[in-house]
Amino acid sequence: MNIFSKESVYYRLKIEMKIRFVTAFHLGSGMEGEAGSDNGIMTDPNNMPFLPGSSIKGIFRSTVERLVSALRMEKIWACGLQNGLYSTKSCIGGGVAKENKTYHEANKQYQESNGDDISLIEQNCCSVCQLFGSPLTAGRLYIDDAFINNAEDFVLSKRDGVGINRDSGTSMDSVKYDYDVANTGLKYAISMEAQEVTEQEMGLIALGILEWKHAGIRIGGKTTRGLGHAVIEDISVSHIDLSRVDERKAYLLKGEMKRENNVDEFFQEKIDKIIA
Repeated sequence: MNIFSKESVYYRLKIEMKIRFVTAFHLGSGMEGEAGSDNGIMTDPNNMPFLPGSSIKGIFRSTVERLVSALRMEKIWACGLQNGLYSTKSCIGGGVAKENKTYHEANKQYQESNGDDISLIEQNCCSVCQLFGSPLTAGRLYIDDAFINNAEDFVLSKRDGVGINRDSGTSMDSVKYDYDVANTGLKYAISMEAQEVTEQEMGLIALGILEWKHAGIRIGGKTTRGLGHAVIEDISVSHIDLSRVDERKAYLLKGEMKRENNVDEFFQEKIDKIIA
């Protein structure tokens, strides 16, 4: 349920896209790798590399937060999950440490009222936390794990790394390691679903999607060393507004959702409404 707005436009909105890696990538498992390396990659039950939904959502949230901060919109702001990082306003999502009085005051009010009084939560939750979630509110954007589409092309390899002395710029003695990487060219399908989102929140989602489409996405570890670069392809958007009789019938009787024919135009329209 969207506790922040009674003007939700889309009861359910689904965005699907394909991503294709143009470089090798490494999502570390924290355990020894299949090739005997120091750090393996995350794999599914079929021993194929997959992309955790939590990782994709974290990258998407970070993308939206940076854009919101850079655009400096009047009524839309982001805390960056750390008060003072992107805004001078205090948000309940800015951490649960003792220093974040906003969080503790809102939580105390909520607990003492047995969940009936959420006014402080409503007043002190940034735009991004309202959509993606915070320590006191559930998110309404869901992203599934992404599994490989072209498993026959998967090749596991091992790369070497060395520790660098930051003062001299030379390699450090006895600090050598290796890690597994998945090869370039692998393809995945990403599925996002948002529930009870407003036009403003749809604008935030549109910002993130178009940024990914134009700039690509970097996933996993060692991205500053050339790994994890992927491009977005084949974006589709479908949605359902239960307040509309025709859409309600199509969805409840046949499971059909309205599909957008021009995705770029749809996203641009949503962005224009929040940046106008």
